[in-house]
Amino acid sequence: MPITMSSPLFITGIARSGTTLLARMLSAHDEVMIASDPSFPIFTTLYRKLADQHSGLLGDVLGPGFSFQDYYFSKSKLSFFRQVGKADLKLPVLPDEFDLLKDRIKARAEYECPDLIPMLDRLEGNNFEKILESLLGIVVKARARQQSQWVGLKEVWIIDFIPMLARAFPNARFIVIQRDPRDVLTSMLGVAAQDSSQRGHSLSYLRHWRKYASATHSLVSQAAMASRILPVTYENLVADPGGQARRICAFLEIPYAQEMIDPNTFVDYSTGEQWTGNSSFDRTLNIISDRSVGKWKEKLDDDNLCMAEYTCEADMKLYGYKTSCAHTDDAFLQSAAAISEREKNYSYSWRSDRKDLFMDAACEMLRRKLLSPGFTPVDDHLIAQAFLSPLTYKALKSPDTFAFLSGAA
Repeated sequence: MPITMSSPLFITGIARSGTTLLARMLSAHDEVMIASDPSFPIFTTLYRKLADQHSGLLGDVLGPGFSFQDYYFSKSKLSFFRQVGKADLKLPVLPDEFDLLKDRIKARAEYECPDLIPMLDRLEGNNFEKILESLLGIVVKARARQQSQWVGLKEVWIIDFIPMLARAFPNARFIVIQRDPRDVLTSMLGVAAQDSSQRGHSLSYLRHWRKYASATHSLVSQAAMASRILPVTYENLVADPGGQARRICAFLEIPYAQEMIDPNTFVDYSTGEQWTGNSSFDRTLNIISDRSVGKWKEKLDDDNLCMAEYTCEADMKLYGYKTSCAHTDDAFLQSAAAISEREKNYSYSWRSDRKDLFMDAACEMLRRKLLSPGFTPVDDHLIAQAFLSPLTYKALKSPDTFAFLSGAA
C-alpha cells in the first residue's frame, strides 16, 4: 500500500519531551496527519536485528533486556552506533518474523491509535522499508488523508534511525523536539510514581537526552540534511505556539492553520474524542500553556537535580538552558551515590549505563574535564566516546553555539 500523494514526516524526541503535543498540533492541520507510536516495534525489531549482526561489538549487553543504547564511553558501542547510521532499511524480514512483528504493531497500536488496527491485517512488506511504507499507507487510508501533503509517524527514542530513514525516503522530513532535561526527568519520575513499570534510570535517561542533542546538532550541520530536519524545543512551543506553528508550517511548505494552536480541535485517536493532554502533573489541556515549564524547580529532588545539571550542563547550552548553580565533582559523587542507594531495589523498565556507579561517575567527571577551558585533549577516540561526535565537542567548547538548537521563532 504505497503512499501515492503524501510525503513522510517523522517526529521524534525522548519520552516526556512533548512529542505527543507536537503530533496533535500537526494533525490538526488538513495537510498533515501523524500517527502516534504504532511503529515502535518496527524500530526495536530492526535494532535488535542489527545488534545480532554486530554482536561482537555489544558483548554481554546483548541480553534479553537489551534496549536502545546511549553509546557513551564505549568504543565498541560507538562503533555499533555508526553501523546503525550506515544500515539499510531494506534489511530483509522473514515471513515468520513479519507475522510476529505485525502482532506487536497491533498490540502497540492499542494505546494511541486503535483506529488503525482493523486495517493492520493489510500490512505488508518483506523488508523494513516496505513495512514502514505500508504502515504509512494504512495511516493515509484509515484517517482519510489521501489529499494531505504530509503523513507520518511520531516515535520516541528513534533518532539513531534518521540517517537510514532519510536515505530510504528522499522526500521525508524530520522534526526533533527537545525539552529541558530537568523537566524531562521530573516528568519521568512523576509518571513512575503513578506506574512503577514506567520508571527509567536517571543517568541513562540523561545520557539519551545528550545523545539527542549531539545527533540533532550533527544532522542540522550536514548540508544534505539542513533543509530536512527541524529542531524544536518544548519551551518555545508552549510559550509561543503561534510562532512555532508558523515556523513548522514554513519548514513543511504549507500554509499556517489556526487550528494547530487550538486544543479543542486536537483528536485523541485512542478514544476518538478531544485530546486532553498527557502531563504527569496536570490532567487537562484547554489551552496550550507553559505552566509545566520549570516544574523541576518545585518537584525535582536535589540529588536528581545535581545529576541532571552536572551531566548535561554543557549540552544544555545548545538549547539555551542554564543551570541553577555550579556543581562540584564531590557534590555529583554524593548525589549519584544517594540515588543509587535509594533506588537499589528498584526495577527499571530499561537502562543503558554500565551498572557500575563508580565507573559511570568517573566517566562523567572525565567528560567534564575534557570541556575545561584551556584543556586540549590529544586522543580523538576519547573525544568521540565522551561526546559521540567531534563536531559536538567543538560546539560545546565554543561560546558561539549558545541556543543554536533552540528554534526560537
